[in-house]
Amino acid sequence: MNKVAKHAAFILFTIFGIPIIIATPFLLYGFLGKP
Repeated sequence: MNKVAKHAAFILFTIFGIPIIIATPFLLYGFLGKP
């Protein structure tokens, strides 16, 4: 994989991956925390 593709993949992971990682605990708490 060349540098451009690797850089693009890193940007996409940063844009989509970090919000998912941050939101996952809140989503789990929302589902598991319901009575």
